[in-house]
Amino acid sequence: MNKRKMATVWMGALVIGLLLWGGSAMAGRNKGFGQGMGQGNPPCFASLSADQQKQFTDLRQKFFNDTATLRQQIAEKRAALNLELTKATPDVNNAQSIQKELSGLEAQMAQKRVAHMIEMKKICPTMGTGMGRMHGGAMMGRGMMGQGMMGAPQAQ
Repeated sequence: MNKRKMATVWMGALVIGLLLWGGSAMAGRNKGFGQGMGQGNPPCFASLSADQQKQFTDLRQKFFNDTATLRQQIAEKRAALNLELTKATPDVNNAQSIQKELSGLEAQMAQKRVAHMIEMKKICPTMGTGMGRMHGGAMMGRGMMGQGMMGAPQAQ
């Protein structure tokens, strides 16, 4: 097999692997608000009543379910953009077109995330004041309300 065919086979395998990994990674994400990959619950969760905890968990699951298609589309666009950019001579117009679509999808997700976080804060008012990643990394380094890291409660 010549080098070009081998590179095409490897790139195809990489794209398939990324799509499979992305789908399985998304299945386990957005289940919490702790540091790292969004696992766990915010500090206030333990102080909620059983009814509030159920309400909190149900709202979080609804958001996860409602955004599944959007998250999958984002993963696919990221993979398509990465594929285009790894070509020896990427098509600038195609890469820009994919990025524009990706930006639109990410903007939709950001709007849904903000609305969701506002609903969650009605149940757990101190949520989002710590550092860490919330719902897929949008809050890296600062809390949801833009408060600094010093003195903020830490998610577990």
